[in-house]
Amino acid sequence: MLHTFNILEDIIPDIFSTEDAPGDVEDVKVLWHDDLSSMNILVDPVSHKLTGIVDWESMSIVPA
Repeated sequence: MLHTFNILEDIIPDIFSTEDAPGDVEDVKVLWHDDLSSMNILVDPVSHKLTGIVDWESMSIVPA
């Protein structure tokens, strides 16, 4: 799961620009999954690698 989050961390700046908020952390937005629990994380039973995250209905973009 950590590997997948590291990949997401690398691509988020390409998706959500912070150019509108130079130096102002309160204006920086992040992707927030309000229900990230073991029920919503899919893991391969053999390799134990993260294969997906579900239940995106409670996802939002919030201030950092």
